[in-house]
Amino acid sequence: MKPRNEGCTKDGYGHEYSERLCPKCESIYCYNCCRATNVDQGGKYQPDYMHCPHCGYDWYEENA
Repeated sequence: MKPRNEGCTKDGYGHEYSERLCPKCESIYCYNCCRATNVDQGGKYQPDYMHCPHCGYDWYEENA
């Protein structure tokens, strides 16, 4: 079973936004529970990034 980021929703098994699967550690996370992101800015000031909460991989690095 792939690890999920705990705490996104109260039961820990759901995500409020589209799920991402980290290609590096295979954890599942979304915009709300990622480690860091600027996706809400739409690339206005710098390219989008979304870091995995478990290993720090930038999902947009290869999946933009």
